[in-house]
Amino acid sequence: MANARRRLVDLQGAGRAPATVLAYATDWADFEPWCVGAGRASLPADPETVALYLSHLLPTHKVATLERRLAAIRSKHLEAGFPAPITPVLATGPYCCWASLLPSAVPIWWRSIWRTWMSQRIG
Repeated sequence: MANARRRLVDLQGAGRAPATVLAYATDWADFEPWCVGAGRASLPADPETVALYLSHLLPTHKVATLERRLAAIRSKHLEAGFPAPITPVLATGPYCCWASLLPSAVPIWWRSIWRTWMSQRIG
């Protein structure tokens, strides 16, 4: 089973563009030390850790960057054989994101990020 999981991870990674591989590595290199500084585990990370990390980034990063950071965190967990602290979910409206931090809170949380980001873009 472990060999089959490793092959699956290898196949998933083989389909990534080199720029994506580099971006994910850079994203993880930011997430891991943030976790250390916050006294939280990066691998496996719990949903609250991911939410805290993204809220830390919100004032200085675009939503698309946050989405990529989520994808990188998810990918790293799956590569290491851990369940992802987040799962891909398509939210309704203009919110396309990786989410499921806390089932009932995530849509509200993601909408808050979206509103904040949009107000920065428009305002």
